[in-house]
Amino acid sequence: MEKWQQVALNGIRLQVNGYNRVVKSVVSSYSANGSWIGNLGKSRVGKLFGVCLAVFLGVCSLAQAETDAINAKLIAPVGSTDPLKIDLPDDMDLLLLTTLSVELDQVDVTSLLSLDGQDFLYQPPEPLSAGTHEVKLLSLTDPANPVVVGQWTFEITGGAGGSVSLNQQPTEEQIARAEKAMTSANFRADTLTEFSYRFDDERITSEPDRAILSGAGDLSGEIESGNWRFSSRGNYLLQTDNDLSLTGNALDIGEYDLRLDYAGDTVQGGAVLGHHDIGQRSLIMDGFYRRGMSVRLGDAGQHITAQGFSFGTESLSGGDNLMGLNDEDERLSGGLVTVQPFSNDIDALKITGIYYQGKGAGIGDGIMITEPVADGRGWGAIVKKGFANQQLTIRGEYAETRYDQDGDEGTAPEEDAHAISVVVEGRPFAEGPILLGNATDVFLGARYDRVGTYFQSLANYGLAGDRDAYTAYGNLNWGALATNLQYSYETNNVDDLDSLPTDRLQNLSFGLNYTFMPQSEGLAWLGTPNVYLSGYLADMDRVDTPGGYLGPDTDNTSTSLTAGVNTSYGNWSWGLSHSISTYEDDTDLSSDTINNGTALNVNWSDYDRFSIGSSVQFNVFEDRDTNEISYGTNFLVDISAEVIKDTLNLNLDYNLNLAAGSGDQPDTHLVNGEVEWTFLQPERNQPGLALALGGSMENTNDNAISTDDETVYQAFFIIRVKAPFAYND
Repeated sequence: MEKWQQVALNGIRLQVNGYNRVVKSVVSSYSANGSWIGNLGKSRVGKLFGVCLAVFLGVCSLAQAETDAINAKLIAPVGSTDPLKIDLPDDMDLLLLTTLSVELDQVDVTSLLSLDGQDFLYQPPEPLSAGTHEVKLLSLTDPANPVVVGQWTFEITGGAGGSVSLNQQPTEEQIARAEKAMTSANFRADTLTEFSYRFDDERITSEPDRAILSGAGDLSGEIESGNWRFSSRGNYLLQTDNDLSLTGNALDIGEYDLRLDYAGDTVQGGAVLGHHDIGQRSLIMDGFYRRGMSVRLGDAGQHITAQGFSFGTESLSGGDNLMGLNDEDERLSGGLVTVQPFSNDIDALKITGIYYQGKGAGIGDGIMITEPVADGRGWGAIVKKGFANQQLTIRGEYAETRYDQDGDEGTAPEEDAHAISVVVEGRPFAEGPILLGNATDVFLGARYDRVGTYFQSLANYGLAGDRDAYTAYGNLNWGALATNLQYSYETNNVDDLDSLPTDRLQNLSFGLNYTFMPQSEGLAWLGTPNVYLSGYLADMDRVDTPGGYLGPDTDNTSTSLTAGVNTSYGNWSWGLSHSISTYEDDTDLSSDTINNGTALNVNWSDYDRFSIGSSVQFNVFEDRDTNEISYGTNFLVDISAEVIKDTLNLNLDYNLNLAAGSGDQPDTHLVNGEVEWTFLQPERNQPGLALALGGSMENTNDNAISTDDETVYQAFFIIRVKAPFAYND
């Protein structure tokens, strides 16, 4: 029987003999709340998780047996010719029994052993010599690293008899095993709860409840014992005003995850429930962070790792759909396998295969009361290889998708498409050369992407389809100078459809940043200046227009350029920047425009109890076709002060928005402020209590129509409780 079959059978036996009771208990407790477990168990995904769970439990149980001490006893021989017996536990797993060996005086005598029931029996082929003898019982689950699980000494006196005594000094293996079995735990919670009462207001349009209890908290915990580690994190939301509540419930959970990890000497694995992703970026799954569950299993050397997963396709919060898998029309399931066949070093060849299928909201431009249920599936393969300690890396990927935007019940056809991505990047110099006394670091890369016209994935909404793109990029760091440059050439109508035109987009972008040395003497007030410059040029035009095409033409250019300087000196910091952007449409389908923006910010702090920051932004937008010009000004002041140390705090924000010119809008003034008196400072495991008065006021002033002038304000009384909790063991 193959070892993996033994492992699987061991896992199934564990599930039947022990874990089955736990599984039945969990199933019965959830069956009262819904039938999702039964449905999951009947589905292909459920069967996949069942097999993964059985194998995982088997592997982990076998690995755990390797490290646990075996409660064996030595029955010493009475005389020099009498047999030696090792009394083993009656309930020992037969698979584990086959991994044991016995040494007598550092000589392997396993081949001379016989079984007395389930005990080892050794008959000396010749009389034992007088003196002290040592017996070791070893586990050879990993033949390269045998583990001593039992050790004894006995003495033969004059060849006539013997007596036994336990070795009082623990072996190094026993000490390491004992340390590994130690349990540690920690817990942390940061909570904030507020009771607010609105005691005065004027002209509030969307009036909330007068008395509101609100708050939020982040919690995390971890328990580690031996090879096992359980960790959790989550947050909760408290909001008694249903109109303001994120989920419609007064108290609900936000995001959470529960993780169980196992790291053995031969295998590793784990399971995750809650918000997470699969930990692998690909053309068909990228940035897909959802509520769901996954199970992974692999060898300790990471030569092969497998993962099964099932996620809800919608972003969820709240406890109504705790696992995210309640709705079959909003579920995505699949698996991935990663193989490193030769080694697990940093440059090792790594091959990953991934597959998913599922249903979810359709991807489209329309907004419907009832969104269509899209049906999608996809698979892909990724190959990655490094050279010279990641000095050069090559990554290639191929993916296919089948996507039906309205599912089986709709009239839209199912579309097949494929995508290819190849990336080559690295550093041409292992150690950057020294130029004019400064170290140089150069990073270069090239990328090719071909994404089919109808390529769409339920697990990668952000991927732009229908493009054939070549990209070259590079970064140069030389002393205090950092630069980057990127050029891309892209065309659409990848599948050469006769009814579609082919457009071309060329994009050049760059960035430059330089930090000067701290200034001194007469220029000391300049502090440590930092200057930067960035911009891009994008040109789009038509390459081919099919006969009879009645759509719009394409020929436009966009540019942007931003320059600025920042510096700090003592308690002061300030910055100045200016940006200019243009859009020119040679088809005259839209207006040519130019936009200029200037920003200035100044900040001062006493490093301890007072800080003030201020910024002003001035913007001019010009429509060159209509000769209309709009002016916009935004002024912001933020003040934070600790009036009485650790007791009285003041926060005040003022924002002014002015609009003029052809785009004239009413001027607005917005003020937010709060005074907080802390009666009890929050400390670890000791809640803090504070009272506060806060409010906001917005004034609208229309210079042309005085009847549009309006002042809106509201004032609150607040009781605030901050409770940081922590536990470490």
